[in-house]
Amino acid sequence: MDAPIAIDFDNLVFSLQKTGGGSIYWANLISRAVNSESFDVVFHDRTDSKLNLQRKLIENSIDSCRCVYSNLPLRIDEVSRVKVDRDCIFHSSYFRTTPNKHAINVVTIHDFICMKYFSGFVKHFQLNQMKAAVNHADAVICISESTKNDLFKYIPSSMNKNIEIIPQGYDTKSYRYNAAERLKRVVFVGNRSVSYKNFRLAVESVSKLNDVELHIIGSPLNDDEVRLLGEYLPGRFVSHVYPESSEVSRLYNSSAALLYLSEYEGFGLPLLEAMASGCPVIAQNKSSIPEVAGDSCILLDKVSPSIIANHIQRLCSFDNDFNALVESGLNRVRKYSWDQTAESTFAFYKSLIN
Repeated sequence: MDAPIAIDFDNLVFSLQKTGGGSIYWANLISRAVNSESFDVVFHDRTDSKLNLQRKLIENSIDSCRCVYSNLPLRIDEVSRVKVDRDCIFHSSYFRTTPNKHAINVVTIHDFICMKYFSGFVKHFQLNQMKAAVNHADAVICISESTKNDLFKYIPSSMNKNIEIIPQGYDTKSYRYNAAERLKRVVFVGNRSVSYKNFRLAVESVSKLNDVELHIIGSPLNDDEVRLLGEYLPGRFVSHVYPESSEVSRLYNSSAALLYLSEYEGFGLPLLEAMASGCPVIAQNKSSIPEVAGDSCILLDKVSPSIIANHIQRLCSFDNDFNALVESGLNRVRKYSWDQTAESTFAFYKSLIN
């Protein structure tokens, strides 16, 4: 049996967010690496990362390995290169690399939201972080073809890098289709504080249908959101604050649609979770979304409250077309799983060693 490959994982993403796509991806990847006999794992971490919801789920896996903790202030850590004391593959969850000349640097690029929706200092700061990481990297993982295209556009020097497209997966144990009574309600999931997720558009769309509820998954509603919902959907909205994945799946099981109206995604994890739970998706035909959705979602080239409301109304008939869309989604997600994401990533690691 070959000796285990030394891999140092940089867990910085857990300190930068409470939850999110980056954390979900990272937790699923590193937990499988710990459980594999192929790797000798070391973590680079911070004590404040323990507040992250995804990290809490795999805390025992992390604690079973050697952990190197940083005491630097977070904003200094964020821009610092990581000291590594051995020959290894160094894979960062954020845009960091190690100066160790005997290490192989791997960076995952999720998206280029900074170039699409940020401005001023923040935009240039994050782009420079990404450029530095990519330029120091020996290999780059992109989570979609769309992200790879953006990488070439915004960081042309990346064209000379070893790049692998490895799609994300989803939690196949939690997101499952169980037949349930369908109710006239639709679901919104995502960061409502950013305009490109189009929360207001979702609210205005549902408001055109008097008998449909909007269920909102994520952070607690703020005062402005409560006022907006009170104006457009009085008595027809429900907030689900950071529910368990299995609860989200049950909500999808009995809903008419997920409204995924984002204008830009690096991948689009909720698409998989909804389809796996038998919930049709109404989404914009932009960025990585058609790449993930295929022909299994309702993809809109133009959006307006009236257009979206018409599609919701048709889905709420729960007819043969609805059932066909459910079946198509269930077939589509069979090609995705976190196990497959991890297996592809580990194979990429081994190719770098070889």
